[in-house]
Formats: sequence, structure tokens, C-alpha cells
Amino acid sequence: MRKFADGQCWMVDNLMYGGTGVDNCNGRTTFVGAGGAAATDRLGVGTFGDCRDPRAGGAAPCTAGSTTCGYYYNWQAAMQISGAYHNNTCGTPCQGIIQGICPDNWRLPRGGTTAQTSDFVNLDIIVGGTGANSQTTGPSFIFWRPGGNFLGVYAGHSGSTGTLNNQGSWGHVWSSGEDTATQAYYLSFTTTGVWPQRSNPKTYGFPVRCIAN
Repeated sequence: MRKFADGQCWMVDNLMYGGTGVDNCNGRTTFVGAGGAAATDRLGVGTFGDCRDPRAGGAAPCTAGSTTCGYYYNWQAAMQISGAYHNNTCGTPCQGIIQGICPDNWRLPRGGTTAQTSDFVNLDIIVGGTGANSQTTGPSFIFWRPGGNFLGVYAGHSGSTGTLNNQGSWGHVWSSGEDTATQAYYLSFTTTGVWPQRSNPKTYGFPVRCIAN
């Protein structure tokens, strides 16, 4: 955990938590489903969404025994809200401060396109960035990535079927911000750029980091 210039305490490790009392992500090699409402797509009893342990793929930096990458969660799993599944507008239940899969006294980062709606955009501006996507230079470009204070990890992501992608070259972190019925906001960074307000399908499996309440 580190306290940043926005005055908030952030996790500087990717979350590695598999559900209520049971590690339902460990050993998972594919997503059960695409984050739909059906019980077969749920993380575990009383929970929602799906997750997987990227170390099962063995690609750097998510090798067996490493805790660097954390787990991948689709957006419904990150949110832990039944209506947060792909191709559904979650609306009011998915607005405001959301604990989601985070431990008690922690919450998901808010996501959006302005400093008022997104913790990623706000922090990016405070550390010297513009808050916009596709930044390739400047203080925030350094901040988010592995060598910066955020200690970002190029953990890559998994597709809706669990296929591993871009390990070692891309880093992503989910927010609680819904963009459309099929997409949600997240932070993304690579060796060449930073995107604090990116949006992609809720079916994707991205890492999670939390902010202390």
C-alpha cells in the first residue's frame, strides 16, 4: 500500500483473491462464461462473475509460484454486482463507491473520462499527466509503469474464453466505471504509452487494485 499525491492509499500489488472462503480462481484455465447472469458464470456461491489464475499459462511475468500478476477478473467478478454482466446496462447499482471484490475497508477505483469521475484520471493529472489516453512521455508515463511509484505490472489480460494475451508487454487495472452495456473503464499502460480512461468489453479478464476507504 502507498499513499499517493491524491491523498488516497492504493494497493501497489494486483489483487489475488478468489471468492468467499474458497479460492475459485486457482487452477482455472478458462472462463466458465462471458460474465452473464447465469449461475454457471459465477465466481462462487453468493458471488458473481468469473476469474482465473494467469500463472497457469506460464508466460512471463506470471510464472508458477509468482504473485506478481494477481488474478484476472471479468468486470462482473470485479464488481460483485449481479447486474454488472456483459451486454447489460447495470445503471444505478454500479454507480458511486463500489467495494466489489476488494477486501473490507477497500474499494474499486472509480472510472470515467474526467478527474471528477475517475480516480485514474484524477491521479494521472495530479502526478503531472494530462488525464488523456495515449500519453507517451512525461511524469505520469513513468508513474504507472513498473519502474514508477504505482509499480504497475505487465500482467496482460485474458479474453472472454480465458485465452492469455500480452503478458510481459501490457498492464491493465479495472475500475468500477461503466461505459456502455458491453464495456467498462480501466487503466492501461505499456512500454510505449498510458491510457487512464480506456474502455473495453466487460468479458475481459483484467487485474484489480483497490483504494482504502
